[in-house]
Formats: sequence, C-alpha cells, structure tokens
Amino acid sequence: MRWICLFFSCLSIFHYAQDDHQADTGRYRLLLAESTYARNQPQGFPDFTYQRPENQYLTDLRQRYHLEQVAGKGPDLSKVINLLQWMHDAVPHEDEDNLPVLNAQNIIDTYSRNGLAQGCYPLAIAMNEIFLSMGFISRIVICFPADADHPNGGHVINSVYIPSLGKWIWADPQYNAVLYNENGNLLGIEEVRKRIIFKKPVFLNSKANYHHEKSALPTTLMNL
Repeated sequence: MRWICLFFSCLSIFHYAQDDHQADTGRYRLLLAESTYARNQPQGFPDFTYQRPENQYLTDLRQRYHLEQVAGKGPDLSKVINLLQWMHDAVPHEDEDNLPVLNAQNIIDTYSRNGLAQGCYPLAIAMNEIFLSMGFISRIVICFPADADHPNGGHVINSVYIPSLGKWIWADPQYNAVLYNENGNLLGIEEVRKRIIFKKPVFLNSKANYHHEKSALPTTLMNL
C-alpha cells in the first residue's frame, strides 16, 4: 500500500451551498459586531522544543539499553541507521491493543518479558524516544493511504533530522526502512509524498524487512 503522510493535521474540505455559505458569513460578521474582543491582545503559542538527551528519563533509557554502543562511533547517519535496526529487532510488529503505558521502556520490556509485539504507533513512540535520547531530534508522523480503496488504513513512522545532510529523513521501525530516490539520495516524508503523487519510483534500503521476510514488504516499493 502506498502512503501519503500528513504533518500534524489533516486537510478537510467541506462543500457548502452558496446560500449557506453567505448565511454563515453574515452570522460571523454579526457576532464580531455585537461582541467585545480584545483585538490587540497578542496571540501566540509556546515555543516548540524537543526533549534534550540530558532529561533523566532519556538518560536512563540510553543507559539501560546501552544505546551509545548500539549507535556506534560512526557519523550521524550511521548512528541513526544502527538505532533503527536495533529497535526493529527489539520489538516486532503485530496489530495488538496499545499498552496502558506507551513509552520506550515499557514497550521494549513488555516484549522481552511476555513476547507481546506492538503496532506501528507504539513502535514509532519507542523509536522517537530512542532517537531523542541520543541527541537526534525526531518526530512521530501519522500517515494515511494514497489508495482510495483502503480509506481506513494508516501507518505511523518517524521523521528524524540528520545534521550532516541538513534534512529530515523517513525512518520506519516496523520495516527497518529508510527510503531513497533513483540516485541513492535519502528522502524525507514530503519528498516521498511528492514522488508518489507524480508516480516516481521510491526505493527501500537493502536491509528493510517485515519479520525478517523481504517477501512481506509493500509491493509498491522497490529495493535499492
């Protein structure tokens, strides 16, 4: 299945009859005219920040799973790839009910104790915390299907920033996957989306797999 990824919000388009639209506009103007608003009051949002690796929970996470050794001493991209591989191997994917506590430690330890695999959403949560614990800024991104025949499908992945590349890249712990273009350049989510829209090829890394079976990978993606 092909995925179109949307950042943080979904765009919904509503179709109104012209008369209804005009009536709504009229009511809105009437409300503004009859209400007292502090029109000069500054409107703003808190600055968006990423949790620092010095955070106590992230420090404990890094030490508990020896993530510095997992990442290795190579360049930033090599470290990210190693961490992605480790998380993919640590907890396999199954569409199970979410755990009551969704953090990396509980997700990983629950599988170690009980063999309880997790869905793509918990895997992305754990992957996000692992990246953050190692100083890589990372996001969880919810994806929706490009194929209208599967309107209820979905997938959750990570977007992680690679300083040496100066860009965010697609990282999928369920499939141990990063994506490339035909020239071998790593792709970010927005780039993948555009390539799907314009029917350009997207290539998987050679180590991508599902339960260690390459035959179970999405058929719309090709290996590089």
